[in-house]
Amino acid sequence: MSLVDFDIKIFENFENEELVDAWHRLEKEGDIFPQMYLAWIEPWWRYNASNRRLHIVALVDTTNLIIAIAPFCIENKSGLKVLITIPIHFGDFYYIITNEDNLNLVSGKILEYCKSFKYWNLVQLNQVDVSSQLFIEAKNNNAVYKKLSDVVCTNLDYSTFSEFLGIIGGKERREFKRRRKRLEEIGDVRLSLIKSKEDYHNYEIAMKNIAIKKWKGKANSKTDKLFRYRAESYANCLDLNKALGFILLLNSQPIAYRLGFINNDEFISWKLVYDPDFSSLGLGKMISIMSIEQLINMNIKALNNGGGDYEYKKSWFTNEKTSEIYRLFLKNNNLRAAFYIFIEMKVKILVKRLFKI
Repeated sequence: MSLVDFDIKIFENFENEELVDAWHRLEKEGDIFPQMYLAWIEPWWRYNASNRRLHIVALVDTTNLIIAIAPFCIENKSGLKVLITIPIHFGDFYYIITNEDNLNLVSGKILEYCKSFKYWNLVQLNQVDVSSQLFIEAKNNNAVYKKLSDVVCTNLDYSTFSEFLGIIGGKERREFKRRRKRLEEIGDVRLSLIKSKEDYHNYEIAMKNIAIKKWKGKANSKTDKLFRYRAESYANCLDLNKALGFILLLNSQPIAYRLGFINNDEFISWKLVYDPDFSSLGLGKMISIMSIEQLINMNIKALNNGGGDYEYKKSWFTNEKTSEIYRLFLKNNNLRAAFYIFIEMKVKILVKRLFKI
């Protein structure tokens, strides 16, 4: 097949039966990343659509069969119409929904459509993995790009947790044992799994309270909305066996949690939050290393620590590989679009450096 063998079809709502059936079929046929599942994206859109207009790009073959889906929306930003990937500030990675055999061809065709600038002046691709075909094709199409974060991955292909402990540094190993002992001196320490929608809902209020305390906030409509759509989208992925969570209990009281996804024998960490009242005990590191024990017991072969190259993701692990996630822009000759990219690529970075935000 070549690019001319595919046609573009646009969907503007999630209620279309053809789209839903194709999305579910591609989830089963292909190696689809969990954050691109319909069960994950549709709740996000329902709660966060605001003034955005849904614009889902689908590719159909000569038999009118949908063979790829790329969820976008059109948003007015700074006087521009921007075609932007969804979810926004929700999923840590964005991929085209298709099977591996078609990936090279469909990426090029979708970007060709994006560059038509049919109803927009600018294309913004968020959270794209540097190793993905989408990034490669966008770069080949002269996209302007900015690195958002490193992604540290760790090998977990060990027979036992003791074997894993044997290969991390002696300093880190002693620190883990010392901190675990301190916790156990306070009370009964247990790591519980979140494997189903029911598990998630059982701990939902506790996780919400920990998050509010951690970020020194208070319960408000924004927090409520965040946890409402998470209770749908993340819980949906749990019931599809595409997600897994851990909650650290001290005397049966939740004090930290780590949520993530499962894809191809890999755990992809998504959210890690701990009660700041126990900051001196290094709960972020504790729940990380304790969850590794569970993952090894479950025959999970790798840990993807998600976006953010934080110190704890590097210091406790060996045999790691590091990837990167990017934001990319495609623009036409619109001067306002060029100025928007300049603000995003230069000015905002400078402001963050100056004010350390």
